Amino acid sequence: HEKLGYVRERDLLPIARFSNTILAVGVSDQSGIKSLQELVDVARKRPGELNVMTVPGITDLVWDNFTTALGLKIQKVSFNNLGQGASEMAAGRIQVVMSAYAIMQPVIGNGAKVLAVNSRTRASALPNVPTAIEEGIPSLQLEGLVGLFGPKSMSAALRKRIGEDVAEVARLPNTAERLVASAQTPNPGGAEEFAKDIAEQEKQVAEIAARVGLKKLD
Repeated sequence: HEKLGYVRERDLLPIARFSNTILAVGVSDQSGIKSLQELVDVARKRPGELNVMTVPGITDLVWDNFTTALGLKIQKVSFNNLGQGASEMAAGRIQVVMSAYAIMQPVIGNGAKVLAVNSRTRASALPNVPTAIEEGIPSLQLEGLVGLFGPKSMSAALRKRIGEDVAEVARLPNTAERLVASAQTPNPGGAEEFAKDIAEQEKQVAEIAARVGLKKLD
C-alpha cells in the first residue's frame, strides 16, 4: 500500500488474541494431485500450466514466497468473488486455491480436497490434514491471527479487563464449537502473547517481501 491511514505501532494497542483462521491449500480432484510434494512435482514438470487463486494480502505474499523459494511457475487467476474461485477449482477449471479454509469448505469433498494447512500445528477442525511444515514445505507456513486492538490512549486497567473477558469467552465450550464450525481454531491469549505473535509475523512478512523483491514504501 502506498499510504495507510494508520501506523500500527503508533496508533494501535494489542488487547487479546482470540483465534486463528484456518488457512489451507486445496486442489481440484481432477488434478490428480494428492499432496503438496506432488503439487511441487507437477508444477516443475509443467511450468506455467497450473492455475491458482490466492487471497490478496498476506496469503498472496506467502504463496509468492513458496513459488520463489522452489522456483515454480504457477499462474495466478484473480476473482472478485473468492467463493467463485473455489467453485472453479471444484469444477477443474483452476487447479489450486490457497485461502481461508472457510472459502473452500463448501466444495471440499465435492470436487476438491485439502492438501495441507498453513499453520504450525494441525487444525482441530481438520485433524487428519497435515501442515505444510509436515509436508516439507516450510515456505507456506502462515498463522491466521485474529484478535482485538484498541487505541494507544486506552488505560492499562481497561485493556486488562477486556483481555480477560475475551479470554473467558473464548474458552467457553459453545464458543469453541462455533469457532471450529466457522473454520477457526480457538487460540485465546493475552495482550503480551498477541503482541509477540504480531511481531513474529511482521518479521516473517518483511523477510518474505525482501525475498520476492518488494520494497517497503515510506
